[in-house]
Amino acid sequence: MNTLSEIPNEILLAPDQVKRDSQSRLPGAAAARQGFMQLMKEDTPRSYERAIVQGCYDGNAPFSQRKLKQDGQLWRCNLNFRGLEGTMDAARIPYYGLFSGVPQYANFKTRFRKRDPESQLWNTTVAENFTCLLNDWDQFKWHIQNSQHEMLFEGWGPLIFPDDSDWRFQSIPARAVMVPQGSPSCLDKRIKYIAVRSPYRVHELDDKIRDNEEGAASRGWNVSAVKNAIKFGTKSESGETWAQQPWEEWQKRYRDKSLISSYTECDVVQCVHLYVMEYTGKVSHFIITENSVPLGDKDQKDEEFLFKDPNRYDSYDQALNVAFQNTGTGTWHSVKGIGLKSYGFEETQNRLNCRVVDNAHISSGMVLQAGNATSKQKLQLMVTSAATIIPEGTTFVDHRLGGDIMNVMGVSRMLEAKLANKIGSYSTSSRSREDGRGEKATATEIEYAASKEGSLNSGQIDNYFNDLDRLYREVYRRALTSPDPQAKKFVQDCLDDGVPMEALENMEYVRANRTSGYGSPQMRKMAMQELMQLYPTLNERGKNNALNEMLSGSQGADKVSIFNPPMDTPDIDEAMAVLENNSLHDGEIPLVISGMDNVAHLDVHLQDAEQRLEPMRAAIEEGQEIDPAQLQQAYEYVSALGAHCEDHLSRIEGDPSRQQQVKLFEGKLKLLTSFHGKLRSAIRSAQAEQAQAAKEQQQAQALSALDQKKIESADISNQIKVDKWNTDKKVKIDKATTQNRLKTWQAGQDNTRKTIQVAEDVRLGRIETAADIQQKRMNEKKKNGSNGK
Repeated sequence: MNTLSEIPNEILLAPDQVKRDSQSRLPGAAAARQGFMQLMKEDTPRSYERAIVQGCYDGNAPFSQRKLKQDGQLWRCNLNFRGLEGTMDAARIPYYGLFSGVPQYANFKTRFRKRDPESQLWNTTVAENFTCLLNDWDQFKWHIQNSQHEMLFEGWGPLIFPDDSDWRFQSIPARAVMVPQGSPSCLDKRIKYIAVRSPYRVHELDDKIRDNEEGAASRGWNVSAVKNAIKFGTKSESGETWAQQPWEEWQKRYRDKSLISSYTECDVVQCVHLYVMEYTGKVSHFIITENSVPLGDKDQKDEEFLFKDPNRYDSYDQALNVAFQNTGTGTWHSVKGIGLKSYGFEETQNRLNCRVVDNAHISSGMVLQAGNATSKQKLQLMVTSAATIIPEGTTFVDHRLGGDIMNVMGVSRMLEAKLANKIGSYSTSSRSREDGRGEKATATEIEYAASKEGSLNSGQIDNYFNDLDRLYREVYRRALTSPDPQAKKFVQDCLDDGVPMEALENMEYVRANRTSGYGSPQMRKMAMQELMQLYPTLNERGKNNALNEMLSGSQGADKVSIFNPPMDTPDIDEAMAVLENNSLHDGEIPLVISGMDNVAHLDVHLQDAEQRLEPMRAAIEEGQEIDPAQLQQAYEYVSALGAHCEDHLSRIEGDPSRQQQVKLFEGKLKLLTSFHGKLRSAIRSAQAEQAQAAKEQQQAQALSALDQKKIESADISNQIKVDKWNTDKKVKIDKATTQNRLKTWQAGQDNTRKTIQVAEDVRLGRIETAADIQQKRMNEKKKNGSNGK
């Protein structure tokens, strides 16, 4: 089949080849309907297959009851054992637990000051409030479950956002979403256009335009086309449509009872939403009727869009979300759900099980052989309380007829096992033989089977989480700007909990919270056992998260807040403000850094100032005497506090949402300023009193200085006399000592001279004696010599 020939040229041509007056690749409703009819043609064989599988799921019998009646075999078992329904129910249980078995539905991470330790607290706060937002929506889990059913049954489960101003989504049948043959099994720009069939009751279409036709037209609704579609969907009592009746007549008859008339006297208007990927990269949104509805006005074209909004969305994700069970071979229609894949197994099992019941009926009864036609007509047992009477001419055959029941049951069990392996059944299967024979499996075998079963489906569940990420991301984006009261409450709750608006508007990612075990209770228990071994090595925050995970797995996600309620987390800005108070007490002015919570800082600083200065304020007003040093210290504190708080105020006074708080803080600062003046006056008074006291002290000291001088003079005179007496005494003693020493020395000198004189006299005497002797000798020699001459 050449499908390309049926697709509108405006979609297939290159941008420079398209000639159009509008801003979209689709110039009109005729081209849009042409593309939709091509999708309907491609979907015809798939629709037939879905109808057969849906009949098996709904409980249709495996054999034709009319054929059995014609063949005279109404006695045969013709029962649908609802195996397909049981398989679907078993598969839905873990998928439901994937998103509901967590304390918070999604995890958030903001880009705003993401390195700030407080950003983690903001992320947790947004996650908690986002979970409350979804839980407060009564239909949230219903739409999720319905989408999961469509995904498991057919292969994909679509969700659509019907209103741009609302964050709520709506589950629709998988068959309602149609894409061109060969489209990828995901929502991206490769898909040229998507058609979503959407039936409307006439009162639903009327609600789009009835309150404000001009406003509806400005939003993209074609009011005249909508009115014409409503008239074509309305019938008179004779069954004729109201196409030729004026709109006023329809209003007169149906406006007051539009709801009842819509369900009794009007047909469903089959419409189609078309989402077209434009060359700009944006997605346009159109609504048309499935069948051509000509307009009554001759001045207009034969047919028009009911709704038209070119380049409405940035991507398909903003319009609808599709959860795929797997990627198939890469194309959309290659994805097969459990319902489609298991139909052949279930249908064959139904037939085999019916055959088992037939064989059981035959084998469990007696065999009677009629002797002739007469006895055949009378062949009816008469059973009494004591005996069973066989009609006359009937022969009892002591031989059982019937098929092999055990082998048929074995084939049925084989098909069941094959089906579980093919589709990855999540049902808790028995680990022993079904006939009760043999021993049960060991714990190790059970753990191995559980781990193998979980690993077979982990890829499918990862795909589901990825699709859920996109859904939560779009819900969050819409909730930030939606006028819905619950959405406004969500944003306000986040702001009240201390999350800055910048953090809400700059989310790095929104991801679905993953559970341990991939939806398998056995796998989750095994994961918790491994986590217990690592528990002692975790930090305090990690231990708390691990405890929540274990409580969620064993007791349920709703019990986490009961058994482990969240503890108050210290605010980093409040802690910093407390530390800054110490600097302010010393008269130092701390720096105000960008990114601080100025409101939190002002609250802490001003509260501390009130507690610290109130006693001194009361003492000053009562006129009590205060130490000037304390006054000076308080004066320096108030001076630093005022300058620091003014800096904080200058950073928030331009924020419209902080005006009330700014006025409150300014009032408190005015009180501090007035008290600052009182402190200055008190310090001046204290300084004057201190100066007067110093002057009086000086005068008192001057009056007593003369007496003190007199005392000091008398003391000096006495001291001089004492010193003089001591000096004279010392001089006399020294003189006497000197005279004694002199006398002793003179005596020594006399003795020495005498000794020397005696020695000299002796020496001289000796010299004289020697000289005399020498002279004598010479005289004697001379005497002798003269004689010789």
